[in-house]
Amino acid sequence: MSDQALIKQARSGHPQALFQLEQWIREVVEHPLWGWPDPPEALVRQVQHRLVKQLGQRRFRLSSDLRTHVYKLAEQGCIEWIRRQYRPPDVDSLRQELEIETIVRHRPNTAVDERRLFFHIFHALSDECRRLWRSIFLDEQSYLEVAGQLQEDEKVVRARFRRCMQRAIELYRQLTHPVDERSRIQT
Repeated sequence: MSDQALIKQARSGHPQALFQLEQWIREVVEHPLWGWPDPPEALVRQVQHRLVKQLGQRRFRLSSDLRTHVYKLAEQGCIEWIRRQYRPPDVDSLRQELEIETIVRHRPNTAVDERRLFFHIFHALSDECRRLWRSIFLDEQSYLEVAGQLQEDEKVVRARFRRCMQRAIELYRQLTHPVDERSRIQT
């Protein structure tokens, strides 16, 4: 099928055309280069959405091969996904989202406020940290069991978990103990 026919069918929502585009995206996202044990399904959907939007807005001009364009878009999506995982969360936006001043002012916190706070901190952590927390706390696995699944040394898993815990504690402190701008300048 030609690129023009594939684009036309994708614009009209033809399942076979959308499936072909998804397969090309998956070729990039599932490549071992990225180092994901399980490629994030949300990433595939995000890239696919961006591609369909571009095709719908007629932003692809057939100056290059459609498959090449899809590959480049998927690579760009993977890089952005990885950057988001390692970028520290914006504490100010988290604070606004949680309405943290209200929670802090009305100490002691209610259990609902604590759960909301934990939920947002948990989701602000990297995928790796969330996976470790799930394995250790929810699945109640030992460090040794998690290390076996990840094919890592137990000491490495313990160190990663400690770093994740430290990051969560740091976020908690930043959210619940806002630093006054004047005291930050004086120190």
